[in-house]
Amino acid sequence: MKDPDVRAAFKKKFDSYPVEHDPGVILTNIIKKQGWNSEDLDWLATLSVADFEKLFMDSGGDDLTSIIRAALQFGAFGGATESMKKITANATEALRKIGAISAINARRVASYGVSPEAPKAAQPTPYQETVVVAEHEIGT
Repeated sequence: MKDPDVRAAFKKKFDSYPVEHDPGVILTNIIKKQGWNSEDLDWLATLSVADFEKLFMDSGGDDLTSIIRAALQFGAFGGATESMKKITANATEALRKIGAISAINARRVASYGVSPEAPKAAQPTPYQETVVVAEHEIGT
């Protein structure tokens, strides 16, 4: 197609469609294609720790492995951009949070070189508080 008016009309129509970003697809493609573009990295850098945590928890199998490896790989680059650093930092923090959920999750995130958050002190359940109060009352 060589007509500039027709080309311009097609471009205008194409540009009018909203761009939908799927972080799982973008990160999986980074691994599969061994490359990325700066627009995708800039968009991924807008994801919060909570966004990465949800992405990781909602993914599974080989896709999960690819997604995590893609998100973490930028931290190893000497000339990493600010977007790359932010992607890796937020992904790492998300994995730390996931690792703090259970011992098995801690082992899983450790396989990616991430140390989980220290477990939070267990809060007594209402049942445990009741038992303690009952023991105290009985003892008096």
